[in-house]
Amino acid sequence: MTTGHVCKLIGRNGSLFLTDACHLPNTEGAGLRRDRSLSVDVVAMVLAPLFCERGHPTGLSLATSLSSLRPPSPLPPPSTLLPPPQDNLTGVCKLVVGVAVGSNWGSGILLSCDRILTCAHVVTKLRSSQPL
Repeated sequence: MTTGHVCKLIGRNGSLFLTDACHLPNTEGAGLRRDRSLSVDVVAMVLAPLFCERGHPTGLSLATSLSSLRPPSPLPPPSTLLPPPQDNLTGVCKLVVGVAVGSNWGSGILLSCDRILTCAHVVTKLRSSQPL
C-alpha cells in the first residue's frame, strides 16, 4: 500500500490523471483508493507506471477514473452488484479471483456475474477470436 497525490488532471472531467503514488512494473489495473470517513472507495485504476529511458521509475503513474470506464448502457447501482461491506475480509476474498488466458495469468476483481477487472498483461496477447 502506498499513498500519493493527484498531480495533473487530463481529459474531459479529469478522467485521465497523473499521480505520484509509487507503482511497480506490471501493476496495470491496480486500484487507486480515496479514504473517505472510515470507508475506502476504489475510484481509479492504474493504466501504466511511467519509466524513463533506462527503465528507472519516474515516480509517476498514469491512471483513469473508474467512472470514465463505465459503459454507456445503464447498469444497476454498485450496491446491487457487490455484497454489502463486512467487518472482516470474507466478503473481499470472495471477490478476488485468479485469471488465466493462455500462458498469462494474474489476479482479478469480480465486478458482477459477467465482468472481471484484471491487469492488462493478462489479456495483452489475447486475440479477439480466442475465448476467455
